[in-house]
Amino acid sequence: MILDVPLIRQSENSLEYGLAGLAMILKFYSIEISLEKLKKELVVDETGTYAPQLGSYLLKNGFDVEIITMHPALFTNKLKLSGKEEFIEHFNKLRDEAKSEKIRKYCHIL
Repeated sequence: MILDVPLIRQSENSLEYGLAGLAMILKFYSIEISLEKLKKELVVDETGTYAPQLGSYLLKNGFDVEIITMHPALFTNKLKLSGKEEFIEHFNKLRDEAKSEKIRKYCHIL
């Protein structure tokens, strides 16, 4: 199935890619909101936005949300994990080593 999701462009070299993606989802569901308004409602720091921020915004606005993400360090050819428990241990180690408190706060395995 191909969805007709509208394209919303962000400024070149901006950190608004998460906001632009969020605005495209909202516009697909006939909710018009500008990137400027989203910027006022969500914190955009020196690295942009985080998936949990975007997901929380959608939840607060009545959407069902499932976040699927892949951190490059989670899956490598060198990594040989035998099961879920080892993966969770590896994930938690990466989270704990994260330099940003904000990243540590938003990284969870449910």
